[in-house]
Amino acid sequence: MVGETHNEFGGTAYGPVVQAGSVTGGIHVHHHTSGTDGAPRRIDFSGYAEQKRQGFTGRRRLFEAVRSWLATSDERALLVTGGPGTGKSAFLAEFTHRAGPGEILGTYFCAAEDRTTLEPAAFVGHLAAALAHGLPEFARSAAAPGAAAALRREMIERDPGHALDQGVIAVLRQLPAPPAPAPHSQPHSHPQPPVEPHRVILVDGLDESLAGGERRDTVLKLLASRIERFPPWVRFVLAARPAPAVLTALGGARVLPLDTDDRQHLSDLRSFIDHRLADRAWRARLRDAGVSAHDALERIAAAADGNFLYATMALKAIETDRRSLTDLGALPPGLAGIYELFLERHFPTAADYARIRPLLEAVAAAREPLPGEILGAVCGLDRAYELPAALTALAALMPERDGRRSFFHHSLEDWLTDPGHPYRVDLTSGHRRLSAGFLDHLAVPVTRSALTTPGKPAARYWAHHGLDHLALGGGRVPAAVTPGAFAPVAVSGQDYVWALGDWTGNGLPPRMRRYVESLLRPDGFEDLRTLLTVLKRVAMSFYAQDGLVREAVDDDGHVVYEILDEAHDTATVFAALKVTGFAGAVFRAAKESPEAALDAERLVALVDQLRTVRYMAGGFEYAGWAGALPGGSGSLAHAGGALNRELHRLTDGL
Repeated sequence: MVGETHNEFGGTAYGPVVQAGSVTGGIHVHHHTSGTDGAPRRIDFSGYAEQKRQGFTGRRRLFEAVRSWLATSDERALLVTGGPGTGKSAFLAEFTHRAGPGEILGTYFCAAEDRTTLEPAAFVGHLAAALAHGLPEFARSAAAPGAAAALRREMIERDPGHALDQGVIAVLRQLPAPPAPAPHSQPHSHPQPPVEPHRVILVDGLDESLAGGERRDTVLKLLASRIERFPPWVRFVLAARPAPAVLTALGGARVLPLDTDDRQHLSDLRSFIDHRLADRAWRARLRDAGVSAHDALERIAAAADGNFLYATMALKAIETDRRSLTDLGALPPGLAGIYELFLERHFPTAADYARIRPLLEAVAAAREPLPGEILGAVCGLDRAYELPAALTALAALMPERDGRRSFFHHSLEDWLTDPGHPYRVDLTSGHRRLSAGFLDHLAVPVTRSALTTPGKPAARYWAHHGLDHLALGGGRVPAAVTPGAFAPVAVSGQDYVWALGDWTGNGLPPRMRRYVESLLRPDGFEDLRTLLTVLKRVAMSFYAQDGLVREAVDDDGHVVYEILDEAHDTATVFAALKVTGFAGAVFRAAKESPEAALDAERLVALVDQLRTVRYMAGGFEYAGWAGALPGGSGSLAHAGGALNRELHRLTDGL
């Protein structure tokens, strides 16, 4: 069964990563433990989808409209649009749940609360792995050399568009149209059109893929230009807010708007509220307040004005403050109003809100749902009393899932970061808090360098996102950091660096790119040199653990390394070479950046940090150190030699 760990191998906090790995005869899905095979990864969205489906009711006409479109139209894409809280994500999750066996090729949720899901490479990797899991014929065809090469994770990361074209679309076009899907589980009151052969890919939150404007490319841009390239039997059901950028990009798609004034939509909303009010606890709450269920239903439905999210928030607000049951007529209009009402009732004074604002800042700035250990460390609240009370009060806005906290809906983050109200939060302040927390984490002495990404959620989060927060919060890696403390950062997500003969040409690892690019300016030289020095020390710490070298200090106080013995641990050597490749990529970026404006003297100073690790990499081939490695010594020797030569070319003449 799927494990319960999260974000383990550069995946996502929504669930464990399932990887599709190349084997003889095709691609298979397995639960990977090293994260180094370079195979595409499928994100498990089951927990997220289940949360969206809670309390789902109605939407018969919407199901009928989508089913009719699938059966009678030859259009490739249907775009379901609606404002925040109109139930788009819930519908796609429910549609996936009710679909017939094999009908859904893949379901993907772009969710701003977890930035990994917004990356085009994550989308392509998920889709490829999902197809391999659900279509055996795809798995077999994708094992062909061209497709298999395109679907290596380093290639997906470098050029997701090429990977989608050559590793997914080209393979699907080779396959015959499948038989008509089995009947689905949604009952209908009207006869349905005959079902034509089709398979469906569902993508939610395409507007959220644009979040923050931080990406050079987006899932929306990647997909919009390629939908017509898929074979005709592959159909897309998409969902997004009706943002102009989405409507323009998907100009060829049929648009199915969720009309909040539609009679059936309003009836579905009333059914949703009625279902909640029928709960035993709600019946008791209404009885104690002297309010009839009918009156409560009418007033909440009127205030919600067709918005499911508003109704959900109003019900939650009442659940935590029974007095509001006697004043349902005073419910404010719109989502902004209900959010403000919620915070006003729980934190009535400016001082009350100021105490918990750091919590909201940290969650808003987080790159994925934030582990509770980190939230407690950066918020400034007393962990024994103040923090539990604040989290209890905010539970409706920041639900806890598997020990992590995130906003329950993207619209809340949009509202909180809008400067036009007294409850606004500042993202830069959130990044500064998390940056300080990361530096505190790096200050903890660690005697042994870890070979893989940490297993504990907090350490794993810092390994994946700590440098990002430093860049956005203005922090810098300290020169005094111990190699053991920085090793998880250096090895996290480095799978795509493992490409023989092209270690540095793959570019900067995405999790480190923002930080390194923040140093590429005239006054960033010292920080660049510090980063390369730290990476050198991390790589050498792996060799020291292996028994190949010993660190010593010469008479002038300089750190030197003595060769002691032959290498004997393949995993340790592999980790050291990966970190060396990362260091080379940092140097290449600095050398080629016009913004860094590095003169020859400064470039030579940076080269000095590469010479030792370059020599070590070459030793596995030229000095024969790989001869004592247990298994795989030939490939590691070749890799070390290739990396040595690449670094030599990169630093030639300096």
